[in-house]
Amino acid sequence: MWSSVCPHIELLDDNQIVLTAAAHLAQFRLVPSWHTFIESHECLCESYKKQGSWDRCLLKKLADHLTQEQDELRYAMKALLYVCRNGNIVGLLGSTYNDLFLRFPTFNSTEHAFAVVLVQIAQTNLKRMEPPEEFGSSRHLAHAFHRPYRGDAPNRFLTFVSRVKEDTSGGFGPKPWYYGTSIVQSSGAGKTRMVYECQKLTPLLYVSFGKMGVEANTSDGYPLADQSVQSYFENTHGDYPQQSDLQVACFLAAWFTTLAQALRPWQTDTKKYQHLCDLNRFEPVSRGDDLPEPLDRYPRKNHFKDISDLAASKFAAVANTDPNNCFLLEGPFVKILTKPLVDLNEQLTAVSRHLRSAQEEAGVPSPPVLVVFDECIEMLAKQFNRGWHQFDSLRRAWKFFSLIEEQNHTLCFWLVLISTSIEAIYVPAHFDPSSRMLSTLPMPTFVGVGVNLLAEEQCALSCASQASSVDHLS
Repeated sequence: MWSSVCPHIELLDDNQIVLTAAAHLAQFRLVPSWHTFIESHECLCESYKKQGSWDRCLLKKLADHLTQEQDELRYAMKALLYVCRNGNIVGLLGSTYNDLFLRFPTFNSTEHAFAVVLVQIAQTNLKRMEPPEEFGSSRHLAHAFHRPYRGDAPNRFLTFVSRVKEDTSGGFGPKPWYYGTSIVQSSGAGKTRMVYECQKLTPLLYVSFGKMGVEANTSDGYPLADQSVQSYFENTHGDYPQQSDLQVACFLAAWFTTLAQALRPWQTDTKKYQHLCDLNRFEPVSRGDDLPEPLDRYPRKNHFKDISDLAASKFAAVANTDPNNCFLLEGPFVKILTKPLVDLNEQLTAVSRHLRSAQEEAGVPSPPVLVVFDECIEMLAKQFNRGWHQFDSLRRAWKFFSLIEEQNHTLCFWLVLISTSIEAIYVPAHFDPSSRMLSTLPMPTFVGVGVNLLAEEQCALSCASQASSVDHLS
């Protein structure tokens, strides 16, 4: 699919294409033969006005020129590199000019018009690079994911989490190895959608793992992986396979630090909450209401890129000093995570205040902050040695979270592991490496996703033909 070939290029609508062309115009003007392109464009348009059809010789001349200058053009706009590799670039140009010709007078200048042509052919080519069934599936999944949620599974889940927290945090009996909940069900049960809906009632931190590159496709569900995060874990594990605790600690510290910095500038509880929701959105952000605009249209992607870069620099700074010192052997969680967690707690306390009325209306006891790792088993995908690994380290980190939270009087941060594999469920076993793990309390698994959703979602049909409608089937 095209996102695996050129993963950092987005599909745009018509208005976004015009704006993108204007934004790239300064870079286009730096192409040495830009004026020649403009002359070819003007000549082609004049020919069309006289003949009423697009001159194929002129189109081929322009196509050849684009191919010759592809190295220069790709610096102005990366997606144009893939256009120049298209074997039918002449036909692509012809259809693009045919679609845009009547709109040329509405653009700011001839240069802007030709820039729109370039962006348009890049977008058309990207769509063609993805198989039609994949493109349709991804569009359908994205649309279906954001439909209004029906059913009370999110409320039941948050009530379940609050009760488990209360039952396991007090007393003198066995304690769990980590404080969290696994949700293990088959694909399509609505696990991610249910947890995503919980952000209307409690602060939600969400990251998605999954297959990357040529292995990624829409059959793996929606959303796809946060690739910069998964790359961080794969790269650090490859270089330092024995330091999974440090890898996880540095990532969590970077996540909490970056998120706290992102929320701090917003002055009200409502604005902090809205920006947190923006960072959780999988599609570009665009709103017509009076809430403050986000820093960019793709805040989630850029947010996790910043997190992964910071995590990598933190890890390198510690791992390269003395990889065998006692600090690493003792476990880095409390030392590395305390300040980031306390800083983030200050911001999320404001978010929780904003959500209090919604919690009361839903009848949900004040739930903890949810920190969600979707498709968490993919943390094991590249690790064939099933000794201590990053996934174990992630669960171990949450054993120390309760200590940090108690000492600093913070909100409760609750780990949520989503997967289709039973490996996401921790059950103490005789082969656990620590005797303390053998006596730990197994945590309950939530399995109530989607039990009552079909009955609540499907509206009554007024006639038989409605059974085949898209709305009914989706």
